[in-house]
Amino acid sequence: MVTPVTQEEVDANSAHEATRFGATDYEVTVLAKFWARDELSMLWDYFVTIGGSCDAKDLNATQYRLGEIGDCLGKDELERLVEEATEEFSRDLDPDAWEVFCNGSEEDRLRFQVHLLTQVDGKAGSVEWHKSIVDRVHRCSCEREKRDRESESTVGKVPAETASDESVLEF
Repeated sequence: MVTPVTQEEVDANSAHEATRFGATDYEVTVLAKFWARDELSMLWDYFVTIGGSCDAKDLNATQYRLGEIGDCLGKDELERLVEEATEEFSRDLDPDAWEVFCNGSEEDRLRFQVHLLTQVDGKAGSVEWHKSIVDRVHRCSCEREKRDRESESTVGKVPAETASDESVLEF
């Protein structure tokens, strides 16, 4: 099986649909599982990086492609393929972390993220302290996404204010 060499080759934002290509049923199922794993990967990264930016454009493009494939294969077949991709994706992950990701409450997720932060920074700070970090990271990433959207709409113009990445986690 030939796999893409670069992300650009599979990036839904820059890809153009082939107008004279008929994919086989098998090829469409491979694409469905690819896009399902891509979506899971983005959501998982968002989860384990404790908030922050889950590139909404990429996630929307992935969900759009899955919807298009679902129109082709049917809802039941797409659901079956997504379940297969989910099972394959989760095989190498910590089962407890996967359970929190799939079924955890907001409190469970925060507790897991505090655990991750403690592993990273070696501090066993209070949940409130770690929650303040999570909130600050999320707030800064949302502000950065807003600036990015605004700068996209003003091509050729330099935004009046831009925060450096160094300022994101200042306390």
